[in-house]
Amino acid sequence: MTTPYWVETLAAIGLGINDIDLIDAAMAYGEIGLSIFPLQPVTKIPYAGTRGVLDATTDLIRVEKHWSRYSNSNIGIATGFAHSVLDVDTKNDAPGWDSAHRLNRFGLLQSAFAQSSTPSGGGHLFFAADDEGNHTAGGANHGLDFRGVGGYVLAPPSVLDVGCYKWVGFTPERFGQPFDWAAAANILKPPRPSLNLSKSYGQGSNALVKTVAEAKEGNRNAVLHWAARRCVESGINPTVLTDAALSLGLEQREIDSTIRSAVKAGA
Repeated sequence: MTTPYWVETLAAIGLGINDIDLIDAAMAYGEIGLSIFPLQPVTKIPYAGTRGVLDATTDLIRVEKHWSRYSNSNIGIATGFAHSVLDVDTKNDAPGWDSAHRLNRFGLLQSAFAQSSTPSGGGHLFFAADDEGNHTAGGANHGLDFRGVGGYVLAPPSVLDVGCYKWVGFTPERFGQPFDWAAAANILKPPRPSLNLSKSYGQGSNALVKTVAEAKEGNRNAVLHWAARRCVESGINPTVLTDAALSLGLEQREIDSTIRSAVKAGA
């Protein structure tokens, strides 16, 4: 997929946005073609009497008119159109970065093309958009939320009472693959306590690794997929199967793809 112009442009100017006034940043986003709307100063809250994210626009006349009048307005950037966002939360000891690192080991963050930091120590990871809506961690307690169609996040250099949002880095060539929330939810869900590993699989992960290592040519991917699903059922990280799969002559990319497919399928 060809990297869109706005992604390339954001990557070129993004770090500079951290150090400019909110009105100049708002105008820059509008010029790039990103839909934005104003939020009350030092908050995440839309102005009373507005429609919030439904007022998001790239119209530079409207952007300049508002920020010229209310220069301290924070910038809300609508998600679900040009991009979606994985929101990594660390407030109240939420394990957002631990969860994100876990997803990264499964290859689910490889298509994040931009990252910004939040004042509380969390972050926003930007992906290509699809038609996915919004998802919240809720009772899952993994510290990750997803902002898709109908959602928004604060854009740098918006300010809260604890600090500023800032762009951290860009990898525009990664743009293309949307974030797979369904696969992430399967990885992050708690293990099923009812599964008796010793009864079902001998020595648990060791037995599954042995099964993969003994797979016959022509059936290797099917066995790997089956074993990875059994790992997901029991709360075992299915990457424990990687070395065994490599010993069969499977390529790393093929192994990663099979494991991701198994994780997405669930148990």
